[in-house]
Amino acid sequence: MPGREKTLGIVAGLAFVAVSGALTPTAVADNVATVTAAQGERTYYTRLKAARNLSERLNRASVTRLYEFLQRRAAHDPLPPEKLNALKNDVANALVNQKQPLSDFGNRLIEMHNNPDLHQVWRDYCIQFLASRYKRARKQEERKRIKKTLRQAADKDWTIAGTALLSLERLGTAVDREKLGRKALEVASDDNANSAARISALQVCAETGEKKVLPLARELAGSNEAGVPLRVSAIGVIGLLGNTSDSELLRDHSESSDVRLRTAARKAIQRVNSNTK
Repeated sequence: MPGREKTLGIVAGLAFVAVSGALTPTAVADNVATVTAAQGERTYYTRLKAARNLSERLNRASVTRLYEFLQRRAAHDPLPPEKLNALKNDVANALVNQKQPLSDFGNRLIEMHNNPDLHQVWRDYCIQFLASRYKRARKQEERKRIKKTLRQAADKDWTIAGTALLSLERLGTAVDREKLGRKALEVASDDNANSAARISALQVCAETGEKKVLPLARELAGSNEAGVPLRVSAIGVIGLLGNTSDSELLRDHSESSDVRLRTAARKAIQRVNSNTK
């Protein structure tokens, strides 16, 4: 009968109950306990394997344990920060892909992003996951809060600003793409902005069709002071938004001694040529 609970017994050391015809664990699953181990008895690869095998139908006890793990400070786990962040990334993937969407996951991500005590890389990851969570959010209030958080993150001078712009772009028609393009242009044009943020901003300009970025992209592409990653991104923008008038600039870079610039320029030439057909 719907809503009736009946203990079925012990399976693999866990009690299961039938609720509306489904089997639901009443205790934390073994692989969840492995993932969240904090005493050092579990290696990184053991914990990572467990994270990648998390169920798509986790019970509340397991979800709660995983939430606590995601909120764990780097100093409270035996893993170095880069491995802890990678492990958290896989756990968040499992949570965002639950068959039964977690109604509070978006708010949890926002809280962790806003927590200055957590590692900045993990706070950056939270911004990335908010775009995925937005698409599964059922309440308009949660969607509004996610967009507000992304916009606020895009207004700060840090690497996360670029991540926030990319996440907003992933929301598609849920955001004003013309306005997003203008914001991306603002970040890309700021010589004092974080370099990684400027690279992401250039990409968002290209994705939103913000052609006002072209003069900047041409300038950056030819600047030895801009740094190769930023120049590669600028060349990519020219390939997507430029025209045949950019051919000479691109040909010069297609013979560069730096393979990154050379490869980017050759791809951009192909795109510019296809743009004019």
